[in-house]
Amino acid sequence: MTQTPINPPPPPVNDPMFRTLDKTGPLEKALRKSKASEGGKTHWILPTILFVCILGLLAYILYLHTEISAQQDHLATLDEGMDATDTRLDQMEETLYKTEDVLAAEINKTGQALTELGIQQNRAVERIRQDITRKADREEVKTVEMQAQNLSTDVGTLKNNLTDVDTNVKQVDTKVETLNEKVTEQAKTIEEQRQLIESNIVNINATKNILDDTRDSLINLKTSLDRNYHVFQLDKKMGIIRVSDVGVRLKKTKDSKQEYEVEVFYDDQKMKKKGVANVPINFYKMGYRKHYELVISKVEKNKIQGYLSTPKVKD
Repeated sequence: MTQTPINPPPPPVNDPMFRTLDKTGPLEKALRKSKASEGGKTHWILPTILFVCILGLLAYILYLHTEISAQQDHLATLDEGMDATDTRLDQMEETLYKTEDVLAAEINKTGQALTELGIQQNRAVERIRQDITRKADREEVKTVEMQAQNLSTDVGTLKNNLTDVDTNVKQVDTKVETLNEKVTEQAKTIEEQRQLIESNIVNINATKNILDDTRDSLINLKTSLDRNYHVFQLDKKMGIIRVSDVGVRLKKTKDSKQEYEVEVFYDDQKMKKKGVANVPINFYKMGYRKHYELVISKVEKNKIQGYLSTPKVKD
């Protein structure tokens, strides 16, 4: 302890433990009161530091909570975008199925038309043969040939139309395949982003748990450090003096070895202790789970000085 040791206040007049033991004169009593008024100025430093640390920790926890909310909103937006993409893909597949049905119907219709044209062509050829058999006129033969050429031209046009239909079907298939690849790539990208966000959320939650544990540890540390310190100076001639709610009497000292022997009075009992300077003497009073600590920091001939550390709150 770095505080200047002060003499404790004189014991009460009616206290049986102290009546006939206080031989302090008026000058020494005034000196004790002046030194007692100077002590305790640093009692607020440690609570202030702990309070600032707790405020900073709460601000950081609030920041982490905001980050988690933003990440969850981003994930919800990605889910909505993926749902919209699935809906568009379903619509495209439905359109493709309808297109395939239409193309199949057109192909069937074209096949029926070709069949009917074949039948008509066979009938026309048969009529031409019959006409050639009946008539030998060259002009009629040319007319029949022109009709046959016209029929061949119609058949070629139908074949070209059928080829165009097949080409359109192949183009539609190519476009659908390309669209499927793009949708697959987009779904893969969305899934990777989802996994990354979930990983970040897990990390943030882990960090939050660590901060909560740290906050609890700081609170426990603050509670354990929340103590009172009573500095005193005791001469052998003074007999028993009161330090907080404990009585202390010096029996003897060995200043060359910094050794001492004291008697400590508390809870209607007396405890004799031999000690060495700066080695704490711990004991427990009724109603307290935390210990009392008596430390003698300096040993002189028939005189000691030190402090008594007591918990502020009963358990």
